[in-house]
Amino acid sequence: MDSISTLIIFGGFSILGVLGNCFLIFITKKDSIKLPAADIFVVHLASANLIYLFFRDLSLAVPLLTKNCLPFNIPCMCVDFVMHTALKLSSWCTLMLSVLRLCKLRKLYSPLWIAVKLENSSFFSLFVLFQWIFWAAAYVPFLILLPNNEIVNATICFCSITTVITTHKWSLETYRLFYLSFSEYLLLVLMAAANLHIIWVLLKRHRMLFAANQWTRAQNTNRELKAAKVILFLVVLYVTCWGIHALTQNIPETIALVVGHTASLLYSVFSPYIIGFGYQTFREKFKSMLTNPELNIKY
Repeated sequence: MDSISTLIIFGGFSILGVLGNCFLIFITKKDSIKLPAADIFVVHLASANLIYLFFRDLSLAVPLLTKNCLPFNIPCMCVDFVMHTALKLSSWCTLMLSVLRLCKLRKLYSPLWIAVKLENSSFFSLFVLFQWIFWAAAYVPFLILLPNNEIVNATICFCSITTVITTHKWSLETYRLFYLSFSEYLLLVLMAAANLHIIWVLLKRHRMLFAANQWTRAQNTNRELKAAKVILFLVVLYVTCWGIHALTQNIPETIALVVGHTASLLYSVFSPYIIGFGYQTFREKFKSMLTNPELNIKY
């Protein structure tokens, strides 16, 4: 598969992802004067997904336009910087959503109380802003450490530090191991652990509601349970693909590399649909918009 074919395929997925993420932002912010903590994370997650999808396509388009396959010419550096920052923030926001949901399910009110207190002050806005700054700053060492003459380990040209082989700069390789592998796997493992715990709690609740003949609540719980399972599947797929890629990174254009990039793309495309229709608050707003579009309903 060449770069143009890959760009067309990724572009098609991006259109689907842009529609889903824009819709998620619109419904979440609709008729809301002040967003709760979870909704703020949803908005930032969807915004990060939009940025990632746009710059993911640019990561394939820029080398085609510049006729330069080296990932660290200036245009590629800018694209890769924004793309990885957005992807990291999206993973972080998903983790925060999972933690908040788990606290609510387990009735662990202390973390939720802290979140509510923070969102009612300027500290919460600063906290969310700090996430963007932190993940952007975490990429800066690559701009300093990476030489211009590295070997590219891919037959498809795209702007990404994952395609670069470094053999003589241990500081760069160590930091890349931390940034690409350790931090990403840590976020994903925490996301998987939180979703496993959520699934376990929801299974118990669903059985209890079903036994008590509370059909509506059981149905809502079942939808949320399915959403948690799909998110867990995407996380496991993501971890597996990049784990295989880490073990086979010296083999040019491995299947794991292609599937790994595709997994991160699928997560950004489908996560807004999963998060949106998997949770009751979003469905209620969506249903309200369809049935009573003229009403100014506050949530």
